[in-house]
Amino acid sequence: MSHRATRLYRKSSGVYWLRIVLPRGITTSRRSATEASASNTDPTSPRLISPPGEQSSCTSGAAHCVAPQTPPNRLEIRRSLRTTSCKKATTLISIINAALTLAPPASWEMTVSKLLGDFGCGWTLPGGLSVNDDDDQRRLKQFFEDEPAFREAALKAVQQAAMAAAPLAQLVQVAQPAVVNSPVGPTTSNTSGTTPATHTTPPGAVTTGTTALPQHPMRLNDARAWFKQRRQAQAARKNGRGRTVKDQDGELANLGEFLEASLGPDPWVHDIQTHHLASYLDMIAQRPGKHLGENGEATPLSGLTLERRTSTLATFFKMLFEVGNAHFRNPADGLASLRQEFVSQGKDAMQSYAAYHDAQIKLIFSPLDYLLGNRSPDKFWMSLIAAHTGVRLSEILTRPVNDVRVDEDGIWYLAIPAGKTRNSVRIIPIPNPLIALGFIEYVEHVRALPATQLFPQLNLQSESAQSKPGNKQSEAYGAYLDGRGLTDRRLTFHSFRHTVVNALLDNNTPVHLSMQICGHEAQEEAVRRKLITEKEAASVHMRTYAQADLPRLGRANALVPMKQALESSVQLPICYPALKIAADIVREHVRKVGPKCVAGWPGQSKRYMAKMESRFRTLCLAQGLTEEHIHVPICQQD
Repeated sequence: MSHRATRLYRKSSGVYWLRIVLPRGITTSRRSATEASASNTDPTSPRLISPPGEQSSCTSGAAHCVAPQTPPNRLEIRRSLRTTSCKKATTLISIINAALTLAPPASWEMTVSKLLGDFGCGWTLPGGLSVNDDDDQRRLKQFFEDEPAFREAALKAVQQAAMAAAPLAQLVQVAQPAVVNSPVGPTTSNTSGTTPATHTTPPGAVTTGTTALPQHPMRLNDARAWFKQRRQAQAARKNGRGRTVKDQDGELANLGEFLEASLGPDPWVHDIQTHHLASYLDMIAQRPGKHLGENGEATPLSGLTLERRTSTLATFFKMLFEVGNAHFRNPADGLASLRQEFVSQGKDAMQSYAAYHDAQIKLIFSPLDYLLGNRSPDKFWMSLIAAHTGVRLSEILTRPVNDVRVDEDGIWYLAIPAGKTRNSVRIIPIPNPLIALGFIEYVEHVRALPATQLFPQLNLQSESAQSKPGNKQSEAYGAYLDGRGLTDRRLTFHSFRHTVVNALLDNNTPVHLSMQICGHEAQEEAVRRKLITEKEAASVHMRTYAQADLPRLGRANALVPMKQALESSVQLPICYPALKIAADIVREHVRKVGPKCVAGWPGQSKRYMAKMESRFRTLCLAQGLTEEHIHVPICQQD
């Protein structure tokens, strides 16, 4: 016997229902929804489905109409599909129609119930109570009698019309806080016979026994606080800085503001889906970055910045899913292709950084201009160290003075135990040209003050220094380049790193040795040059290059080949004797005034600036240096 097409309609709550009118003479094991509604006279029974006065609309396919009244003496089946998604509802209806075509009318109700149960439309409430449709008033009433705190909270929510005709899972979600501190709270039965997994319950999490919610539902702000606490603990264990934790928390705060339009303020974490995150990333991808293009307008955020922000979302939701049990899945897993796109954009942008050539190096390190433009030791030494070793700016500025060390063979090196990435944990030999400039003399001078930081006049405890170390020095270096006529925006402080990488590979330095010195950028440049394949770059040997400098059996001092590679590859066309005189003048101005260290001299003092220039020229001429060695005019740039 064929049946009428199953009718699909949506209630004012947004939840889709199905309605099947049975043939005449067919009975059901329960009353129809219309009969149940008419016979229910208990004023205290919470009407979760079809409360009085609610208007319904129905759809058959895509058309909407008023829900039809059941003819006299005709029975029907009505079930909530427990979804507000039209796509999911129509899919369920198609499956049900196909099943009813093959089933006898007497078994239609059983078939519908089984199908909806198989597709997750039933719940198991605290205490093991099974609820398979929304009009099961008797069993629901029994549940509220067993859990009076739930009953009071639910009735209050319905009276305020906040949860009228809402799915029971949402109602329990509202009622749960009322009993979470109760001496006798709801219990969750475990009928599977297996030992439940142990999970870390985040602060602020609401534990529920419904299968329609994750084990520990959380609001976004509570999840942010929990995530931040765990990340801070991880950073403390690794002796890292708080920059990443602060940036990640700010990113999640921005996400919360963005989601207000679609999910409301402080949404539940399990309501956040992949399409929400993708829309957020699309939005921030259109924001202007801090760099200016050739036309003077701000450029969009770089691919590396977008990848880093995507990584924050992935880490956050992965931890909430795997550790916090606050989501059914990790919604950031669906961002893999988008994240890879950002990575590719970032690699393309990295290629836009230009390495310095000889004429530019001469302009930058023109001795007189370099001294007057970089009077403090941090600005004076940071460029020289980076130009000789390729070390990052933040790694230079944040080093304690004791990180400049000498090994048993008399080789001086810079220890970098906490850098930007895990592979930044490495040691970098200090080449002889840098020692000839007086760098070790400066280090010993700082130790004798005494001071603990390599550049003791810097306040590394300030909020800006903690979040973005080197930001001020980077801006000052950019202004110095502009003053020297180097206005190409591809030339930055990071260009020193590219210069060293290119010099190492141009000199046929083995890739693994270049990677020990300059990290992953040497690897990426080697792939671009086709010195190694991408498969070789991903090998265990390449991924563990940072441990190659550790002593081991049958291996000579690993610093020796690294130092030889730097000294033979990086040969800068600068006047070392004149820069040594400038370094001595800078060192003399590093001193202690009371408990504080001070350095340099103010550029506004024209008289003192003229005095230092005169002194510098006199010392250079005394060593037989000419004006050509002292000052490189800007017109020499190619």
